[in-house]
Amino acid sequence: GATGNTGATGSTGATGATGSTGPAGPIGPTGATGATGATGATGATGLTGANGATGNTGATGNTGATGNTGATGSTGATGSTGPAGPTGPTGATGATGATGATGSTGATGSTGSTGSAGPAGPTGPTGNTGATGATGDAGATGATGATGATGAGATGATGPTGATGTQGAAGNQSVSGSVTFVDALDTTGYAGTAGSQNVYASLGEAASPVPIAGTLSHFSAHTGTTLGGGSGVTLTVFANGAQTLITCTIASGGSSCSDSADTITLTTSDVIAVRIQNGTGAFVRNVAWTAQLG
Repeated sequence: GATGNTGATGSTGATGATGSTGPAGPIGPTGATGATGATGATGATGLTGANGATGNTGATGNTGATGNTGATGSTGATGSTGPAGPTGPTGATGATGATGATGSTGATGSTGSTGSAGPAGPTGPTGNTGATGATGDAGATGATGATGATGAGATGATGPTGATGTQGAAGNQSVSGSVTFVDALDTTGYAGTAGSQNVYASLGEAASPVPIAGTLSHFSAHTGTTLGGGSGVTLTVFANGAQTLITCTIASGGSSCSDSADTITLTTSDVIAVRIQNGTGAFVRNVAWTAQLG
């Protein structure tokens, strides 16, 4: 059962004076043990006498009967705490208590320094081949490499001449004419497809045969210098003695003109000439014209 509380210690009585020790008498025979008498009051302690000589030990008498237990005295005042007793045996482990509520997560600690790299593990088995990824964008074209050295080797023999191909269609030809000097008095003159020093006075003199059949187009003209005042210089194409719609005027202050909108169709039996009308009232040098025929 549980250990009870320690009772209070009673107060200590006063010590009496020690009496003188008398001389030791002879040891008599051991008498029978009488009944235990009531304890008398403690006498005053006498003075301590001189130690007498030790007598012979007498025979041990019979143990007397145990007297009745006296009534329990009143509890004395609590004495001072005694020294700690020895530790008792460990009690049996109690039942596990219910788990407490989870506490809030603590703040994240600072990241520790990176440890040194461990040794490389053994190579694992090769995995299955993954699906082919989408084709990436084409990379930029690399720089052209240096030209390799020309290989040595004898020139091979010339192969046989191939068969002659069919005649291709005739391409466009340029048709042109020019006059070196156009006098101020030559307000109207004519030029053919060849160069001449001055204008011709009539269409018949200037008329020139057409080299190939085709369409005459992209007519243009120019002078060697910028024109002065007046109405400029007008050039008009004639075919077989008749005026056509192909014409252009080099205006005052200019040196060229063109007509790319109008065309005429010609055969190899036709003749052409260009009429030159000088409205500047001055001498004009190097009047030239050109057109495409094809």
